Order: sequence, then C-alpha cells, then structure tokens
Amino acid sequence: MLIATDDSIELVDWKTNKDLQKTYGNMLKPIAHLDDSPLTKYYLQINLYWRIIREAYCTGDKVPTMGGQVVHIKRDCEVIEYPVPDMSKEVDLMLRAMHEMDGK
Repeated sequence: MLIATDDSIELVDWKTNKDLQKTYGNMLKPIAHLDDSPLTKYYLQINLYWRIIREAYCTGDKVPTMGGQVVHIKRDCEVIEYPVPDMSKEVDLMLRAMHEMDGK
C-alpha cells in the first residue's frame, strides 16, 4: 500500500507469514552481511520500490521523504509493525552486482 502526502511517501507491506524473523544463515554476496530472513527480504523489497519511485517518478527538485513499514498480521489478529530501515547501500550493491552479471 502506498500512502502519499505533499511531502512524503509511505510504503506499507502487509504480511501473514508464520515467522518473519526466522533466519536461514546469511544472504549471498554482495549483501552477505545481512541475515537471510523473510523480514530482511521485505525490507530490501521496499527499499527497491523506493528506488524505483525516486528514479522514475520524483523528478526535479522535489524529492519526498520516504518511509515504510512491514506489518505482520498473525492468526490471532495480533499486529506487529516493523519500521523499514534505510538499506539504500544494500540496494546499490545488489543492482551493481546484477549489472556486472549482465555484462559477462
């Protein structure tokens, strides 16, 4: 879900996974410093959406403040909100690695 005002854009992603924080080791290079968990993948996903929105739609001098949340809804209707951290450096690393692979 996207919530926009004149000066900000908030991306909210609703998830119903059983366990968002379960880790499966680490991600692969170049982001191997991150835990491999569903929550980390959702954080990266929202950060990639931010990048797309900024580069494709936010032209000119006006760049809105970006925010995001992963909202976990459990079977008993418990709701847990996870603010999305800025992972723009990790998105840069992933995109650079993808472009390098395309060039080979």
